[in-house]
Amino acid sequence: MYADNIMVMTTKLTILGCGGSAGVPMIGGRWGACDPQNPKNKRTRASAMVQKDGKTVIIDTGPDFRQRMNDYEIQSIDGVLFTHFHGDHINGFEELRYYYNRETRALIPLYANEYNQERIMKKFPHMFFTGDTTGFYPLPIEFKGWSEANIGQVHDVAGIPVRPLPMQHYDITSIGYRVGDVAYCTDLHEMTEKGFEILDGVQTLIIDCNNMWDDKGLNIHLNFDGVKRINDRVKAPRVILTHLKTHSDYDMTMSKLPKGYECAYDGLDVDISGL
Repeated sequence: MYADNIMVMTTKLTILGCGGSAGVPMIGGRWGACDPQNPKNKRTRASAMVQKDGKTVIIDTGPDFRQRMNDYEIQSIDGVLFTHFHGDHINGFEELRYYYNRETRALIPLYANEYNQERIMKKFPHMFFTGDTTGFYPLPIEFKGWSEANIGQVHDVAGIPVRPLPMQHYDITSIGYRVGDVAYCTDLHEMTEKGFEILDGVQTLIIDCNNMWDDKGLNIHLNFDGVKRINDRVKAPRVILTHLKTHSDYDMTMSKLPKGYECAYDGLDVDISGL
């Protein structure tokens, strides 16, 4: 993009995956209510990518991480933000080995709150601790944050200002992320007061709507009424619903949503301002 012959660098968030924990279609080719002819119904597990000035920061490394990195031909990553430790958000974690820079020996910085750091390290101990002295199996990563004390502060992640925010997801704290005027908030069933404070002024809210029109499981994920209740306080003019299951056909759901609300789809780009 050019203005007066000067390149204008944009910052964007890309929805890599907008599916629920089973994706769409579910294993066995089960599409549910989703029309398989509509490519916007093909959903990998929920994750995102923020890019600025040639830097790439990933949000979550779920089971489809390798596939989505290959789809976008991502040759290197500059950081990973984790929302929480559930398998649909971390089960591609070991693929980070192949981004390790053996020339510079630079470790990939990872970010999560303390509880989720502990759970990830417990699940993948061989990625953090090794008895190998030959260097053949290098440790590729290191956690850089967050402590509970600095949740809510603005942090520099590869030159991108990121502000983590706490959310309630059943019995754990998951972490949403605000970058400029865009916030990415999955998985949750309730927003915290600290989260509402951090979301003030957000123009685009990307948020979990796993249950959509359903009243089941509301102590784990949001339905549309829950999303609407949150945005009645946040007042984001654009709300993008993510973490969608097989009962949420793209076209059918879009036809029922009020103005300002839309379904995510894999590959959706959102420009970020206000950095």
